[in-house]
Formats: sequence, C-alpha cells, structure tokens
Amino acid sequence: MRQNRANRPSNRQKFRSDTGDIHYKNHAKVLHFKEVPKEELERIKKDIREKSRAEQRKLTVVFIVVAVLVCTLMFILFY
Repeated sequence: MRQNRANRPSNRQKFRSDTGDIHYKNHAKVLHFKEVPKEELERIKKDIREKSRAEQRKLTVVFIVVAVLVCTLMFILFY
C-alpha cells in the first residue's frame, strides 16, 4: 500500500515544457448554465417534484404487488 501512495496523481511531479506550459493539467470544462426567469424556474422545479412523486408511487405499487405475489405463492406452496 505504501508503495502506491508515492504514485498518486497529487504526489507526481508536474513537468513544464520550454514555454512554461504545464503538461499535467486539469481538463475540467467550465459549465455554462442557462439563465431562466424565476417563475419558469419554479415551474420546472414543480414538474421535477411531480415526476419524482409519481415515480415513487409507481415503485411502491410494484413493490406491494410483488410482495403480495410472493406471500401468496409461499402460502400456496407451504400450506
């Protein structure tokens, strides 16, 4: 384990070329978010929350149906 610690990216040497550029760069892109009016933002949030609630209800119903089927099968097989 200790041998691998020396090879971590944070511990590696950062090389520079003749021009002084760092070859070991963080290539993260800068994110640009779209500007949205407050009313539209609230509507978008509301839509996302409604979709999330609907998905949770759907999963709950599926879980209950599967649980009832499993219980019924166990009752039939072991009775």
